[in-house]
Amino acid sequence: MKKIFRILLYSTLFLLLILAACWLIGVDRVDYTPYFETEYYRSTIDRLEEQTDHLSLSEGLVSIGMARVNITPVAEHDWDINATPLPLAGYGDRDGQPAQGLHDSLYVKVVVLKVNEELLAILAADLLIIPPEVVAQTQAQLTTPDLLPREKIFYSATHTHSSLGGWSSHYVGEAFAGPPNPAVINWLAGRFAKAIDLAIADIRPGRIAHGEFAAPGLVLNRLVGDLGTEHSTCSFLYAQQQQGRQAVIGIFDAHATTLSGDNLTFSSDYPAYYYQQLQAAGIDLPVFCAGSVGSHGPEATGRGFEKARNLGEALADSLLSQLGSVTWQDSLSLATASLELDLPPVQVRVSDHWRLAPFIVKKLFPAFGEASIQSARIGNLIWNTTPADFSGELAIPHKDRLNGQGFSSTITSFNGAYIGYVVPQKYYYLNEYESRVMSWFGPNMTPYLNELLFRMNEHLVGL
Repeated sequence: MKKIFRILLYSTLFLLLILAACWLIGVDRVDYTPYFETEYYRSTIDRLEEQTDHLSLSEGLVSIGMARVNITPVAEHDWDINATPLPLAGYGDRDGQPAQGLHDSLYVKVVVLKVNEELLAILAADLLIIPPEVVAQTQAQLTTPDLLPREKIFYSATHTHSSLGGWSSHYVGEAFAGPPNPAVINWLAGRFAKAIDLAIADIRPGRIAHGEFAAPGLVLNRLVGDLGTEHSTCSFLYAQQQQGRQAVIGIFDAHATTLSGDNLTFSSDYPAYYYQQLQAAGIDLPVFCAGSVGSHGPEATGRGFEKARNLGEALADSLLSQLGSVTWQDSLSLATASLELDLPPVQVRVSDHWRLAPFIVKKLFPAFGEASIQSARIGNLIWNTTPADFSGELAIPHKDRLNGQGFSSTITSFNGAYIGYVVPQKYYYLNEYESRVMSWFGPNMTPYLNELLFRMNEHLVGL
């Protein structure tokens, strides 16, 4: 009996020692150093000041190019889904299983604005995010990469959770996008590059307008409900070429999650019905960009595709009602700015004050990409892009500040890198998906990014 007791005791002690060693090696304390006292902050601010010193407005007549390319993985679009099935990206509960059909087609769409020699390309794709590896390969496949460098391309995704996967790696990436398939990255990059090249070739004189409207019944604060605020404004950019072709880019904050993980067909979710409604009204190229979706979900009646239809058509109808009263500009000022970010230490938490060690995060997570924020001044519209699920609650003070300076504004997510969710700092300790599981860069990421956006916008406004 004593021998058995001794074996159990030693085994327990050995197990406890192993667990203690794993804890000591595998976790670290959360870093609460004020961001403005860090090297990553000083380095990024120095870069911002250097770049903004060279900012200037290009003023003159506007020209517009537009294009779309199908990225539905079917044989006629250079991908034989029967020979090489692809998983859907968006929900971990699908377990990486392949798609079982097609509900609506997926596209990458590009609108290019040109004023004198200044170019800006706005690219939106019916994808969960814009994969960083795709961005790098897209630039390499452009016919004229010097004409449109990376910093002049504003990427965005619809954030549909029912589009093609296979473009990520490591445990976390595969959980959301299914088993990796390197051929997907090259294929998507080729489709992106083709869309950009076609839009550049299509550039011709035109005019633009922009506006916004409230859509409070179509979005909700999914993080804290009525305890928080909703950014329920839909922004839009309306572009028309002289011969009459029209593009409308809508930016809205509701997650494209009307379809659950039970759906196994390719779909762009409610943006599909938004597209259909705008096309039926004569819009040649309807485009959708996920706005500040970080804490906002869709609100509409019905379930599944019925809910998607109700939301998408309601959003499109509200937008169409605005188009007849816009103020057109055939001449405007244009300036763009792009700031590469030095990021804080990765702080994927296991509790309020403990985080996974960086070497474990590196093993579990795919590459975050070259994170940057980008901004453009398009007439009196300020357009910001972020490499994250950026919270709609955070967009409100930026909008209010710019409105007070005579500018409209919009903020989009998924600009070609991905660093998780950026939600208000007051929610950092809230034990929810957005604030705990998906906030990867520590308690100071939100004020850090907010300050950079504020400073960049001030430089653009002051030109």
